Amino acid sequence: MDDEQLKRLVLKFVRTLFEGKISDAEKMLMNLKKKAKTDEDKRVYLALYGIYFSYTSEDADSLIFKLYSNEDPASQANGYLKMIKETSQPVLGEHDPYVDVWKIILSNVDKIPTPHKLKQQESSNANATQ
Repeated sequence: MDDEQLKRLVLKFVRTLFEGKISDAEKMLMNLKKKAKTDEDKRVYLALYGIYFSYTSEDADSLIFKLYSNEDPASQANGYLKMIKETSQPVLGEHDPYVDVWKIILSNVDKIPTPHKLKQQESSNANATQ
């Protein structure tokens, strides 16, 4: 899978998941798992599955929840992106598919909708304060 295909796949998956289309996101994962023949493809699957699992289990300590709980997700994403680049490259090399998934997400926060679960929490909190 080339870089552009990976970017399209990751953004489509994350948009689908964050729009609350959980079963569609799960189908995408299952298709990816079936097609994953190389170690690189398997690492992409594992990264996306981890995001899916942490999101559906509402893991408040996950990177996704921490990122979107911040008032300025884009700025927060830039900080995380810098840390990932600095720490992963010496260990994993220039390109690691698992890390590349996260780089794509963090580089495109402005193109990804706010996760529907966080929108629900925000509206619940707003109603509770009224």
